[in-house]
Amino acid sequence: MGQQLELAQMIKSLRAELKQAQSDGADESIRFAVEEVEMELEIVADEQINGGMAAKFYVLTSQFKASHKKAVTQKLKLKLKPVEEVEDRETGVKSSRPAQISGTVSD
Repeated sequence: MGQQLELAQMIKSLRAELKQAQSDGADESIRFAVEEVEMELEIVADEQINGGMAAKFYVLTSQFKASHKKAVTQKLKLKLKPVEEVEDRETGVKSSRPAQISGTVSD
């Protein structure tokens, strides 16, 4: 099932992209606070029964859609609020705050 992308992997990739954007723009004067990330995906559940029941959710790719026209699909809308863990330099206390993403403005 190489045409399927696990939901967890999709979110992991999104997290990596946001971290990369944050790193790329660390020294930029323009910064963005990400309040929400909204993802709307078409998913299919794959049920496996091997000594127990488990379900995995896959994000549908165009290749999967073309080869599995009869698959039962659902739409899933996720609203994520990215946060980053920061440590107070004086006290060492860790807390969370909305993620700050830096960027540049192109002409």
